[in-house]
Amino acid sequence: MVHSKKMKKGGVIRVIIFILLVLFVCYLCIAYNYDLYKETMLISISDERVDLDGADFSFLFMMMGGAINSMLCLFYLVVSIIVILIYSLIAFLIFGVVGLSKKSSINETECQIYQYSFYALLAFTVLISIIMSHGTNLLIILGLNVIWALFAYYFVLRRSKKLRDALRKQSEQ
Repeated sequence: MVHSKKMKKGGVIRVIIFILLVLFVCYLCIAYNYDLYKETMLISISDERVDLDGADFSFLFMMMGGAINSMLCLFYLVVSIIVILIYSLIAFLIFGVVGLSKKSSINETECQIYQYSFYALLAFTVLISIIMSHGTNLLIILGLNVIWALFAYYFVLRRSKKLRDALRKQSEQ
């Protein structure tokens, strides 16, 4: 006997919370990617000639400016990875443990909504990030999205499939 396709009130609430969690982490990925694209030159480097004691040191100042810009971008990238990692871990772990406890009855419809919304929002986030960064930062886009996608898959999708299969086996017996 297979569960009915109609979701219960608890299932609807879980789906809405899951979609809100994923939307927020998608927003973080898009915002961080756009900021990294936009702010690659945090310090403006002048192309004016710099003379010290009659010698031209322009190249040295330009190299130092480029190095500082690179270090600041790397720092910003590390901070964005840490923020997305911590938020994803906490949010999806809590949702997976509390929202999808063994007492939860998950039917086929709820499990499919988790899957379809996960894949649709992941594709949407990658597409919007690529559009906003004009096709650059592809590795950063993929990296930031892989972080939250792994946590969402591991703590929510995989767990919901296990619960659904366990309920199927229980109802067949």
